[in-house]
Amino acid sequence: MNSVSMPTTRIFYLDALKAFAMLLVVMGHIDYLWSNHGVATIYLPILLVFHMPLFMALSGYVTNVEKFKLAKRAKLLIPFFVFGFVFMAINHVTFLELIRPEAKFGWFLYVLFAFCFFLALIRASKQNLYGGMVVVEIVLMGLHFCLHRTTLGTTLSTDHMFQLWPFFCLGIILRRGLFSYILKNKLQISLIGVSVILIICGAKCILELRGTLDIYCNDLMSLFIVPLFFLLFHELQHWMKDRNSKVKSLVKRSVQLIGVNTLQIYVLQYFSFRLFDYLSNNTLSQFTLNNEWLMSPVIALAHCYFCVLVTILINKLKLGFVFGRKIWPTTKLRYGSACSEARM
Repeated sequence: MNSVSMPTTRIFYLDALKAFAMLLVVMGHIDYLWSNHGVATIYLPILLVFHMPLFMALSGYVTNVEKFKLAKRAKLLIPFFVFGFVFMAINHVTFLELIRPEAKFGWFLYVLFAFCFFLALIRASKQNLYGGMVVVEIVLMGLHFCLHRTTLGTTLSTDHMFQLWPFFCLGIILRRGLFSYILKNKLQISLIGVSVILIICGAKCILELRGTLDIYCNDLMSLFIVPLFFLLFHELQHWMKDRNSKVKSLVKRSVQLIGVNTLQIYVLQYFSFRLFDYLSNNTLSQFTLNNEWLMSPVIALAHCYFCVLVTILINKLKLGFVFGRKIWPTTKLRYGSACSEARM
């Protein structure tokens, strides 16, 4: 996600991957709603492994370390506070009740801004970028172990920062040359990545890991899963390049609508869920639960489209500033084979 102006030429596979990651995030939130009612979900255990690491890695990938300005990234806090206050009004909670939980409303925007702040500190210190990344992770590890499950820790989201900073850094490293190396050695890298993932999955099953160890194993797997998704979507773009079909047109339109509006979808999804719950009846809810394998992706896609429509309406009302960024009509976007900086 970014708050600065968007170039008219973009990279298709990056927008497609962002759209995919956004769908996973929405699906994860749908499954959380069901699991909170004591219902076992199909997708949530899978999504928890990599959906937020992938989303954060994409945020790192679209960050140009040499050119980004912290003041512009501070605009990420505009939707965090604007829609946070709307959340407070709907749920009749105080500001402290909004920011105190670890899974606070809009926590991703807050954490992403914090990561940009850390990146700015590394640049200001003029030390080696990668060394600075390691130092920041050590500090976040210390905060995590000192503040874990405390009010201060959950307010500052230290657990999220500790887990997701490596993936934000991974995105930056992929952009700065690692992904080019992967493309040149894609067969070997794919075999190594898949092998490591299978080994870790096997170890988890044999040892029956639970709790913290299970989470750390998931994070370790995600370090291999995320680059493989980048590679997969890059190859899918080349596979689709010379094909003309209605399916391709539909995919391209979906990518434009969702992949370009990830920030807006992220902040509006909660309100979309609330409206869905209000309008739906018990019969529809029960049908959804009984057919989760099909309905969860369908409902997630519907929520994304609905959020895009609301975004268009808000923009037409001249209120697009609440997102902290300029809303670009998808009709003005062009896809090319290369782009100096893809925006999220």
